[in-house]
Amino acid sequence: MACKCPTDNKKGYCAKCSNLRVVFMIDKAFRHLYPNGNPVYYSFLSEEKKHNDLETVAKKMIYRLGLRHASHTTVVKVYNNLLSGRPEIFTYKRV
Repeated sequence: MACKCPTDNKKGYCAKCSNLRVVFMIDKAFRHLYPNGNPVYYSFLSEEKKHNDLETVAKKMIYRLGLRHASHTTVVKVYNNLLSGRPEIFTYKRV
């Protein structure tokens, strides 16, 4: 699936076309490291094409990006980016 936006998107993901939006909820003690708020990531279009199951794509994203944010967050929220209102698909909580 290619990006349907009029701009030439070479990043592999798009804030409008990607199916998933993953938000890492940063703990209060580490908010000074993220002055722009909680980090938001969008799923790669190629991963969505490779795996038809959005949950599989989400788990791979959480694993890959969790390595970067693991010590700063305990909650990761996954949203459906294409549906109206961006409903939450699931929440992952680290124990």
